[in-house]
This record gives sequence, C-alpha cells and structure tokens, in this order.
Amino acid sequence: MEARARSTRMGGAAALLLAAFLGSCASYAGIRYMPPVQDVQLAGDPGQGTQARVTVAWRGIHRVEREGADGYEIAFRLRFDNPEPQPFSLAGLHLELLDGALRAFGPPRMDALPEAVLPGANALFDVAFPVPDGKTPDDFELDTLHLAAAIQDGRWSWSSTFQRVVYDPYYDPYWDTHLSLGVFWCD
Repeated sequence: MEARARSTRMGGAAALLLAAFLGSCASYAGIRYMPPVQDVQLAGDPGQGTQARVTVAWRGIHRVEREGADGYEIAFRLRFDNPEPQPFSLAGLHLELLDGALRAFGPPRMDALPEAVLPGANALFDVAFPVPDGKTPDDFELDTLHLAAAIQDGRWSWSSTFQRVVYDPYYDPYWDTHLSLGVFWCD
C-alpha cells in the first residue's frame, strides 16, 4: 500500500514537471527588445517647433483566440502628445510591422482611435499585429522588429526599430558547481 502511494506521488510529480517544461516551450513571455520604449518628435518647418510627440512601447507577444482559432499577436502601446495650441489630427494613421527579413505581419488591430489629440492632451492606445494564420512567431525573424507609421495621409511619418535582447549564460569559475565523492577535510 505504501509503495503504491509513493509511486502515485512520483508519477504526479513527474507529470507536473513535464507539463511545466512543455508549457514553457511555447511561451514568448521572455522575449525582450531594446530600447523597450522609443520617443519620436514630429517637427514641422524650421522655427515651427514640435507638432506632436509619439512614444512607442513594446508590450510583448500574446496568444489570442481569433475566430475560433488560436493565434499570436505582437503588441505595442502608442501615445501621442500634443504640445501645440491647436488639435493634432490622427486621421489616416497607417502602421506596418516588419520582421528582420522584412516580412510584414497582418494589418494591426487597434483600440478606438480619437479623431484628434486636443491641445495639451495625449491619446494612448494599444496596437496588436496578428501573426498570419497557420504560422507562429517562430516562423519569423524576431531579432529585429521595425514599426513604420504614417499619419495625416503621409504628411508625417516615422519608424521605430526594436532589437531583440538575448541573455547568454556565461561561465563564472568562482561559482562553479561540481560533484565530489570521497572523504576530505579543510584546515
């Protein structure tokens, strides 16, 4: 009876460990980009000053359910600041996300976008680019992501490039681990 209980506990622990490892294989939560936040000034003619400021933040790769099928989205957050005394129009906003091989992701899904940013105010919204159906993020070169944007039918344009950060483990001889069998003593 005791042996059966022990084998059940061991089997349960092994299944839990296997599920943890399998679940981590498809996770994109650890992907980081530098810089994680980028700032762009939209300036007009010389002497006119800044018309608007755009801040773009990396939000991650998320698994989502679309039309009954699972998929992935690559998410960013955008913020438009208007320092000018007149409204800044957001009409004709066009966004495109390219991977390192210059392949485009799907058209973006955006939160409700206001028509204009009022003087002295800001507009904050999330943007998500779907990974095409039948593909995963592993099918793309995620070392570099290039977000290109145009607004007011091309009057203003900018781009932001995000470089993936990969943390490589390194060898530290001071904290080396090893196994030693035998009898030893220290003075």
